[in-house]
Amino acid sequence: FNLGDKGFVNITLEERYHDFSVLGIGDRRVTNSSGDLLSGLSFPTSNAGNATNFPHLNQLNGDPQFNIYNALINSSYQVTDNIEFYTFDTFGYLESQHYENYRVPTKVQGVTSDGVTVYPLPDGFDPREKFDETDYSATAGFRGTFEGWHWDLSSTYGGNRTDVYVVNSANAQLFPVLQALSATPIVPQTQFYNGEFHTTQWTNNLDIDRSFPVGLAAPLNVAFGVEERRDTYGISAGEPSSYYGAGAQSFDGYTPLDQGEYSRTNVGVYVDFATDPIKHLHIDLAGRFEHYSDFGSTEIG
Repeated sequence: FNLGDKGFVNITLEERYHDFSVLGIGDRRVTNSSGDLLSGLSFPTSNAGNATNFPHLNQLNGDPQFNIYNALINSSYQVTDNIEFYTFDTFGYLESQHYENYRVPTKVQGVTSDGVTVYPLPDGFDPREKFDETDYSATAGFRGTFEGWHWDLSSTYGGNRTDVYVVNSANAQLFPVLQALSATPIVPQTQFYNGEFHTTQWTNNLDIDRSFPVGLAAPLNVAFGVEERRDTYGISAGEPSSYYGAGAQSFDGYTPLDQGEYSRTNVGVYVDFATDPIKHLHIDLAGRFEHYSDFGSTEIG
């Protein structure tokens, strides 16, 4: 879209889908190399032939399924003859799942309060790790010229949040504890919220440069600038059933001991000189100083 004759706005929308792929066949615990169920298996392991994905039991050997939605905006506007405003922003949402190894029917079992053995998932199960991810970034700035100097002042803020789940699974250590409290078979929990992790970054920049004719094969370019950045990172615990004992099969949840919020800031300044003293020879000399709130300072040359 044109903004009169001084600018534009470009909008892009994208969606991509990729299904599971499966490589190989069978599971040597319960099948032969052709994927046929082994003879002589005891109950309930013999039920593996009834598994949902039989004979493609271990779909860990394949690609995950994902669906990605992206939105991007890019725009620019000429405020004056020497000053331009610009912005570019992105937003993305990702849903993805990946199979883990097949669990045989005896993996999860318990005993009722009356002493009866229970196999709640008699055909075995294929746990999947599931991720819901949101990612975003926004940049805005002004750039222009003043007395022969080029300058660019900008700010960028972005973040990411990923929620982690396990689906079609069970907690093999939690189920027998709960089953022992009931005289009748209970239904195990099969979906778990394992927690989430998140991060943000806010960066502010000022860059200035200019070229000076100094009688060499190329002008001397002088550049300098400053950057300030703040980073945050955090982990939140999952529901208790996701980390009880050994946790949900295939991926145990983040615990209260895992969770926390962390941040740091840093400031950097730099200067750069570049020129060609003679044809085909380029010389570039640069230095940068950084100070981090969490560990101190460093110089780079």
